[in-house]
Amino acid sequence: MTDPVQGFADGLARSWQRLNGWIQENQDSIRQAMEGVQVFKIAAIDDIGESADSLTRAGMLEPEMVRTLARHGWYPTPDKSLMQHSIWARAFQEAEEQTESAHEIGYEMFRQDAPDIEARLVKQFRHRTSVLSEAFDAHRHQRYHSSVVLFLTQADWICQEILGKSIYSANMIAHPDDVGEQFQEGILRELFMGLMWNGWPLVLNARNRPSTFSELNRHQVLHGESTDFGTEECSLKAMSFSNFSAFVLEGVGRANETP
Repeated sequence: MTDPVQGFADGLARSWQRLNGWIQENQDSIRQAMEGVQVFKIAAIDDIGESADSLTRAGMLEPEMVRTLARHGWYPTPDKSLMQHSIWARAFQEAEEQTESAHEIGYEMFRQDAPDIEARLVKQFRHRTSVLSEAFDAHRHQRYHSSVVLFLTQADWICQEILGKSIYSANMIAHPDDVGEQFQEGILRELFMGLMWNGWPLVLNARNRPSTFSELNRHQVLHGESTDFGTEECSLKAMSFSNFSAFVLEGVGRANETP
């Protein structure tokens, strides 16, 4: 009578031999695939927390997406998937007639996620609850001049608390490595560093803004230059920036944690 354990072992050995033969025949293809896996691992697993699903999602965002979206006034959110962000960013990169559709994606995304963003920010920055709640309340009641100002100033002061510098600082944008070292190495650091470039529309000063400039700009808003930012679009964009900056700056907190 055949020993079932030995039969299983023999079958497993034959399967391994076949697999090993296939591996030997396809080494180049496997190597390329594994390189792709490694890239994905760096981007997707680096900052995953045990119970933070939003960390998993944000870990899959490519840093270059930040600039693609920020050029049009939007910022990635940890509440959406890599595929959703890829589609969104690609829509901005397509023909000009696709731009409005790409903006519509942003409108619907942040209209839908506003309650969750508010809950997360209030939980993360409890000492700012009254100001953050007022910002979202102003947005809900279409007091967009107020909500835009509050979202932009809170993003700035959250950064001031964590990094000791304004997120709109020209010096920090020119020398991002000086603050980048405060981050734990990983995707959150890369996303933050991706934001630090001279063409970032939100921080362009009067000298660097082209005559056709029409994006949300913190100089124009907070220095009183602009009076036409009281729109739902500007408020959603300011909300998306507050949401993004607060999330990304978690990378500083984790870098400073004691193992």
